Amino acid sequence: MQFKRFFLTILFFFRCLSFGFAQQSTVLNHGGIVQTVKFSPVDNTLVASAGGDNTVKLWDLQNGTMVPLKGHTAGITSIAFSPDGNLIASGEWTVRLWDIRTQQNIATFRPIARGVVSAVQGMAFSPDGQLLAIGALDVILWDVHAQKEIAKLPHGTFVWSLAFSPNGQFLAAGDHAGTVTVWDVAERKVITELGGSSIYPVDSVVFSPDGKTLAASREGSIHLWAARDWTRIGALSNYGLPADSLDISQDSKILASTVSSQINLWSLDNGQLIGSLTGSAGAAARGASFSPDGKTLAYCDTAGAVRIENVASYLQTEPQAPIVKLLYILPNDRSPQPNIDADIDRRIKAVQQTFAEQMQQHGFGRKTFTYETDASGKAVVHHIKGQFNDVYYQNNPLTAWGALAGQADVGPGTNISIAFLDVSSRQFSGKRRRACGYGQEIGTVGGEVLVSELCADGDFGHQVLVHELGHAFGLKHDFRSDTYFMSYGSQPNQFSEAAAEWLDAHRYFNTNQTHFSIPTTIEMLKPRMALSGNIHLHFKITDPDGLHQAQLHTHTTKVSAAIGQLEMIGYKSLSGETKNVRFVTTELTPANKAVILYVMDTYGNFAFQGFPIDTRTIQPEFLPVTLSHFRADHTDTGAVLNWATESELNNAGFHILRSETKDGQFKVVNPTIIQGAGTTSERNTYTWTDTTAKPNTVYYYRIEDIS
Repeated sequence: MQFKRFFLTILFFFRCLSFGFAQQSTVLNHGGIVQTVKFSPVDNTLVASAGGDNTVKLWDLQNGTMVPLKGHTAGITSIAFSPDGNLIASGEWTVRLWDIRTQQNIATFRPIARGVVSAVQGMAFSPDGQLLAIGALDVILWDVHAQKEIAKLPHGTFVWSLAFSPNGQFLAAGDHAGTVTVWDVAERKVITELGGSSIYPVDSVVFSPDGKTLAASREGSIHLWAARDWTRIGALSNYGLPADSLDISQDSKILASTVSSQINLWSLDNGQLIGSLTGSAGAAARGASFSPDGKTLAYCDTAGAVRIENVASYLQTEPQAPIVKLLYILPNDRSPQPNIDADIDRRIKAVQQTFAEQMQQHGFGRKTFTYETDASGKAVVHHIKGQFNDVYYQNNPLTAWGALAGQADVGPGTNISIAFLDVSSRQFSGKRRRACGYGQEIGTVGGEVLVSELCADGDFGHQVLVHELGHAFGLKHDFRSDTYFMSYGSQPNQFSEAAAEWLDAHRYFNTNQTHFSIPTTIEMLKPRMALSGNIHLHFKITDPDGLHQAQLHTHTTKVSAAIGQLEMIGYKSLSGETKNVRFVTTELTPANKAVILYVMDTYGNFAFQGFPIDTRTIQPEFLPVTLSHFRADHTDTGAVLNWATESELNNAGFHILRSETKDGQFKVVNPTIIQGAGTTSERNTYTWTDTTAKPNTVYYYRIEDIS
């Protein structure tokens, strides 16, 4: 009876949107900045949220009631349910333990690390409910039943996030230095350290319920490791932004992550982004938590909202190959054209054929993209009613994308979308420039093409569609030949070798491609200028996924219709995980203020980084010996070695070293030094024959300059 009176004094009824948590989104108003949200591990209808108002709020989704748990004197940074759902811990500078049934604060604990009271950054219960791990300056292990600290796991820096493995054997701790430390709980010893140091903290760590995968948010990506041996599985791009919260569905198939104002849902099978949920406009998403049955996701944000969303449909979604979506956008004062779907179907088939033919001509087979079709094989065209009239869209064509609000399934974020805008002019008159169309990539999997429907027919319209779709695939302008589709030539008829090689690894040209992506790092070394005036640009590129191609671009200053847009200077085919790449160019002038290096890995992920450059400050200097070619051929007289240098600095000559094993000891085999060119910026070629090479013997050669 006493409990009932207490309950009635603090019980609130909450009103929300047309409620039906199993069917649609529900918004709960927590108020203030909501830092964290958790579903009860045993109750699909109980959600806890906490944040800057110093209060934990328990939401009963079935009855529409809320109970506040008060007692904290500072903003709450972390909460955690016990595995049986009977307790909830909440922390700021003090950790409080609450009984869910009575809503009573049954224990209070001040974490002390290295002699000082420490702020709580993260907490986790062990699977048996015996231990509460608290992230502070160290990891503090607290005995729940004895209500006392029993151990400290030293870290040397703030621990931001914690997660126990489902079997309770391991505790993963993400710290301020960007390292994930995995502890053996029973032995109190470090098993492994993952990720290495970083200037960014590990915001969140989580084990999959099946115990096979450990996920951690660090350096703007979500990194995944196999728990059986701690080898890296891959990474998910979080657009370079921190993911404050991660959670994995009960079936271990879907990972939810926060980024900016949205929640992304990823397939753990192949790393594909399968959906996104949007929170409050202008607010940062802070927490995400799956219900025990995995059908519902709770997430919160800094605008005070807690959202409950049915995600059952995402759990049933099989990973899909990237696909091009076709849209027909009609101004609100025009009528649809008859047979427009058939016209668009004809156009897209011709474009698809052109890509296939070009890929085949360059030796990559008839690879091409796929677009959305119905059961009969005809193109699916999504008809979109525009918000504005014909004249408005002629002058403001890019605003047509606003007509897709609320239609994420056809939008350009996770697809490449081609929109035919039915205005009464062949060219748009937007602020950017008069044009028949625009195209651009949006990350690795998204892109958009917008063309005037009147301009999309005939040979010229075909060229426009190929050109703009090329941009959506990540290709930039290439003015090295007027015959290239990515130029502004009058009769373009081919892709360059660089473009075809780029597309060969692109996601849209490869089915069943994994979507995991470990971030690429790009470093520009000191630029140099040869006596000839050639500028040598050197880059160091690393990508553990494997490197495919690098393209060097700058903002064009020579093609009036494309002033300020990117154009290609050159490209390099790559392999391996780390490469030092050199571009030699005479294309740069004082008007070029920067160069941009685009890199694609073997999974079709691409990254880019810009570097400021001022050609006026690059002083001419002699270059060190730069080897551009080295080849060995077996002949009747021995092994003939040929090599070439692009430049040499004080080079007296060369030694040739030989070994019969790749990793064996290499010994000099040339009896006299092979004369070098001294100091020069000109290309030189050399030949030398190893007459001591035995027939039917494998040799490995190295060359060393003497300078």
